[in-house]
Amino acid sequence: MRTKTLRRVAWMLLAGLLLGGCEGMPTGPARDNPADPDSPYWQAQRPFIYSVTKTQNNHVTVKWISNTSYGAYFRVDRRVEGTGTYLFLGTVPGPLTTGIFVDSSSIPVGFTYGYRIGVVGSAGATTYSYDYPIDIF
Repeated sequence: MRTKTLRRVAWMLLAGLLLGGCEGMPTGPARDNPADPDSPYWQAQRPFIYSVTKTQNNHVTVKWISNTSYGAYFRVDRRVEGTGTYLFLGTVPGPLTTGIFVDSSSIPVGFTYGYRIGVVGSAGATTYSYDYPIDIF
């Protein structure tokens, strides 16, 4: 009986030593790879805007090509050229190789605007195109 008790105590001490040296349960893999679309640090190739045109009713059509098939969606922004503040206009579901967005908001006349497209990964990382300017006069 005493031998069983000693063995049990020895196993408990060994288990305590083994577990006591652990700092906790390991966590899942870190999503810090910029090539991983599920990472908050994802860096995609920039979308390429190839056309921005004004319609007769002062709407603007934006067309682009996407260089990735991993974007969850695309966001479209506009700003008055030369300012730093973009106005969020809307989203287009992804993944797409080409996209079209019609800006039907009330666009004030008399300015040059810059449009940009952002490809957004599943964790929210966004890579933006370069601005594409258009004069609305």
